Amino acid sequence: MTESAALTIENIGKRFGDVVAVTDASLTLEAGTVTCLLGPSGCGKTSLLRMIAGLERADIGQIHASGRMLAGEGHHVAPEDRGIGLVFQDYALFPHLDVAANIGFGLRNLGAASRAARVAALLDRFRIAPLASAYPHSLSGGEQQRVAIARALARDPAVVLMDEPFSGIEGALRREIQSAILGTLRASGAAVLIVTHDPEDAMRNGDRIVLMHRGRILQAGTPQTCYRAPTSLAAAAMLGPINAIPGIVKAGRLQCDLTTYPAPDVADGPALLLARPEDVTITPSDDDTAKAVTILGNAYIGGKYEVTMAIDDLTLVVHQPEPAIDGRYALAIDGGSVVPA
Repeated sequence: MTESAALTIENIGKRFGDVVAVTDASLTLEAGTVTCLLGPSGCGKTSLLRMIAGLERADIGQIHASGRMLAGEGHHVAPEDRGIGLVFQDYALFPHLDVAANIGFGLRNLGAASRAARVAALLDRFRIAPLASAYPHSLSGGEQQRVAIARALARDPAVVLMDEPFSGIEGALRREIQSAILGTLRASGAAVLIVTHDPEDAMRNGDRIVLMHRGRILQAGTPQTCYRAPTSLAAAAMLGPINAIPGIVKAGRLQCDLTTYPAPDVADGPALLLARPEDVTITPSDDDTAKAVTILGNAYIGGKYEVTMAIDDLTLVVHQPEPAIDGRYALAIDGGSVVPA
């Protein structure tokens, strides 16, 4: 565990009967950092989050926070004793309590004056002081969300877990709320883990991204690294359109019908060149080496066209300023990642 690590997960696994929910998952959450756990529905994201929170027992593996074991080897610390704040997808506010009482619910160990001061500070931090006496049913989705996060931070947790926290908020308001709340969470110094199925949210909001598929963590790193240097086709596809160009690696270079490409760290054998649409450039050409291209579609996506084209049996997606027509083109690939097939 590094000095800045608020929580580490080591080889965690979980089954529900014959269904494997999580397999051999390892992860580190850093203090003051927002990590987005991205994956499709049913991939194990929520199961992993619930094991971290202590709401589910791990079948195998360990969880540590600040040098203290929370789970592993027959050991299981109760959720309320883990020092972890949890924000549910539906916010789970207590309908019979007003905003101030919701935020202060977990502070019953404090004296009345200390509890009131802590609640007042959180009301101010999240700009919801005018709502202190309001009840959850009268709040907007964004207001309920702020109350839920304030409640999660009331006990100064080292880790905050958030399950699809922005899914019920749309458009410009969604981005505004994300920016304000995540700034406050980073300033709190807590390690924040956000579960999401939205790749755009993950890349915009996360200092780090964790990509999860079929119960396994495929890759973890900065948004830039995960997008530009995916470690597998499955990981690459989770962050947007990807061209998977088959070839053979020999002596550190991938060779295929379209190009050759450096592959210094890939063993000889079948491999894929993974290239984003913006990595591929097409130029009309009458040269003998130019490829015959059939255009399958030109979609305007704001400031550029997404061109889908066929070259023999290969389909590629390219981003460029103008639509394209059938013809012969020279192709150049500048950027990409080579992975074993």
